[in-house]
Amino acid sequence: MAMRAKIGLMTGGPIQQWQGKPLDLDGYLALVKSWGLETLDLFAPFLDAAPPRDLRRAMDRHGLSCACYYVAADLCASGAQAEAAAASAFSAGIENATLLGSPIVFTYGTQHTYAGEDMFQRYTERLGGLLTRFEKTGLTLVVENAGTLMHTAKDMLRLMDALGGAGLRLCVDTGNFHLWQQDEVEATRLLRPWTIHFHVKDYVKQHWVGPGAPDATQVDLGSGAVRHAPVLQILHSTGYAGTLALEPQCEAAIEPGLRTIAGWRA
Repeated sequence: MAMRAKIGLMTGGPIQQWQGKPLDLDGYLALVKSWGLETLDLFAPFLDAAPPRDLRRAMDRHGLSCACYYVAADLCASGAQAEAAAASAFSAGIENATLLGSPIVFTYGTQHTYAGEDMFQRYTERLGGLLTRFEKTGLTLVVENAGTLMHTAKDMLRLMDALGGAGLRLCVDTGNFHLWQQDEVEATRLLRPWTIHFHVKDYVKQHWVGPGAPDATQVDLGSGAVRHAPVLQILHSTGYAGTLALEPQCEAAIEPGLRTIAGWRA
């Protein structure tokens, strides 16, 4: 039996040119649709290509949907100005996600900047305060394992103990677990009850264990060291029906990556 997961792509903006020819928005959407894409994870810069309502109409024409909308916000900075900036970012993010028809809002921009228990508690408190903004919106706020602040399954479970009951959910990124020398298979198993979105990418056998470490080298999905097969088995056996969102290292990696996900699903 095939998995029910959707085939997705993280993207900050449309490809501007392909095989030497310029692409407009419709051309880009037609191209990625031809590669098997079903959903898009959209960052705010993508809206430079078209306003949210127009972008949604264009995606509808091509049989595509928005699975997740990303909001950049610093949730650990102190002071009224910083808190107002984060609140403003979420107001715009919730509005854009609603116009795009995205069921999920993803927040980033904090975890790669901070570290330590005090900041973890600050992050938890600020997320808890934000969750009230999602009541009656039909949207779900998610965070992922990333950066120096929260990159272990243990910390993600702590966050769910604190805020899972208030509606916070998780996006699991197995590539990030690999980078931080975490067991991506065991982490997926532990976090599966809270996981509603999933990032997939691959790396060679290289790890990032702290600031100053060399950049990890990405490779085409399925050809690196991340253990995808047992992770997919967990998702399949638990009926995961969310998105497997490709996080490609370059434009040339998009087509093979999407085809790899399609093969996994089948």
